[in-house]
Amino acid sequence: LEKYERELASSARLLPLSERDADYLRTVFNARHCDALPVFLPFEKVNSQKGNGLYCLFHGNLAVEENHKAALFLLKEVFHDLDIPLVIAGRSPSRQLVKVAHQKKHTCIVADPGTEELQDMIQKAQINILPSYVDTGIKLKLLNALFNGRHCIVNDATARGTGLESACHLDRKS
Repeated sequence: LEKYERELASSARLLPLSERDADYLRTVFNARHCDALPVFLPFEKVNSQKGNGLYCLFHGNLAVEENHKAALFLLKEVFHDLDIPLVIAGRSPSRQLVKVAHQKKHTCIVADPGTEELQDMIQKAQINILPSYVDTGIKLKLLNALFNGRHCIVNDATARGTGLESACHLDRKS
């Protein structure tokens, strides 16, 4: 894979989604034709609702190991002893995740929400909690939550290098 990446970096035009990723490709793979191409967004304006939201929300494809790990972390380490409602929404939650979520009366799983349902949950949440364990690129779910939700709590891996750090509440401990 590394050989192929080096070959590709020397001959193809690369268009990573962030300047940070472009710098990485230029430095590590000596990419000659590499320019950051920002994400094309369907959002034209901020659609945050007024007033207080109803719960905290974590959303993502729960079949992806990183999202599964983050959801379990929130359930076991953050919301386990809190009486604050937490909704975890996403595609293909594991049996383990469903079981852990149903151990407390204030946590739940919404499996496989449609686009409109997820957008509705993002808007009704008081806080979108979006920890990440991988700090490459820009997280589209962060952009969605910033445009359509109220508050976003993220860690360094979610926000670093995005230019969105000041729009988020940063939790540097997770």
